[in-house]
Amino acid sequence: MQQAPAHYRIPVGETMITALCDGYLDLPHALFPAATDERAGELARKAFLRPGPIPTAVNAFALESGDRLVLIDAGVGPLRGESTGRLRQEMQLASLDPARVSAVLLTHLHTDHCGGLLDATGERAFPNAEVFVSEPELRFWTDGGLPSRAPEAMQPMIRIANAVLRAYGNRVTSFGPGAEPISGIRSVPIFGHTPGHTGFIIGSGDDAVFIWGDVVHVAPFQFAQPEWGLSFDVDQAAASATRRRIFAQVASDRMRIAGMHLAFPGVGHVVRDTTSYHYVPSPWRPLG
Repeated sequence: MQQAPAHYRIPVGETMITALCDGYLDLPHALFPAATDERAGELARKAFLRPGPIPTAVNAFALESGDRLVLIDAGVGPLRGESTGRLRQEMQLASLDPARVSAVLLTHLHTDHCGGLLDATGERAFPNAEVFVSEPELRFWTDGGLPSRAPEAMQPMIRIANAVLRAYGNRVTSFGPGAEPISGIRSVPIFGHTPGHTGFIIGSGDDAVFIWGDVVHVAPFQFAQPEWGLSFDVDQAAASATRRRIFAQVASDRMRIAGMHLAFPGVGHVVRDTTSYHYVPSPWRPLG
């Protein structure tokens, strides 16, 4: 027995955003160096989570506007076992043909965001797509000296990021912080998790959606403890500072956000409490 198809549509002006779930990853709380067993256990119980690793969604977002079909991130792909790699299947169930994708905007080059750009043979999963990556992100992952400096846990990420870039070759385009890589989609630098970590804003005013990549990995932990960085953050201090800044901004502006690791479909708002924040998922709404 399987769950129902994991896609959900959000109209934003003339653009239809479709949230797509590639699957989930289990994240142990040991990945949060600042977390104590006591506090992590308390927050997990408060969120009705079972003891042990926390199942964490891996989302991507498709944007349709006229004849244009764009993806923001591509999930893990066929690299991490049976719990992920559902993106292309979910696209087909949502009547989104992968061959129609003309562009993929990457929030960053970690495997759970770019791995789905490759199929099981290592070829392009989206044969007609141009791939857009922020300039500092591209520079970081293609630095020839990175493998010798990086810890062992990071080596597979380096190999996969570069395999993706090689597969797409001259179809990879970089863009500067704050630029519009594609008309109507504005990039927002949210550096720290990686040196070129980038979010994207679609729409304007009260209708806008800020797709914020990996500002949050485990919602029950990081909304309550924004200072808790992840061991995979390239710069944990910068990532935590970015998270606090973004939380304050979107809470003040009442801006709708969408996250790659928020529980599917990963769309909602951030609300400020007296001493921390919490996440309010958007209610289900029919189209029309």
